[in-house]
Amino acid sequence: MHAKKIVLRAYVRPKNGYFLAVCIDFNLVAQGETIEAALYSLKEAMVGYLEEVSEHPQLYKGNFFRKSPKSFYMEYYWACVISFLRDCFRKSRREKEGTAHNTWLVEEYPLNFTGFQLA
Repeated sequence: MHAKKIVLRAYVRPKNGYFLAVCIDFNLVAQGETIEAALYSLKEAMVGYLEEVSEHPQLYKGNFFRKSPKSFYMEYYWACVISFLRDCFRKSRREKEGTAHNTWLVEEYPLNFTGFQLA
């Protein structure tokens, strides 16, 4: 049996001196003082949620995706536009590798259904 793979969509944005990370597929939000800390907290929340789903599948009836508010989807697609434009207008490879301190960032996490592992 082949494992079904999907990609979970997430974004990070600055908010009042910290960063907010949002997974729009599970309606999860985490925050951190840095982009990396916010993403780490979000990933931990996603893993915790998937563990809960795998321990109590009867509660989710085969559908463990949770609908996020429309504003999260709008922010996600806005982050996609910002990321695309930033990539188009980068002038050097060195600039491309660094992440601006006050930026929006889009992340994708492949999910393997056989073990609920986040890559």
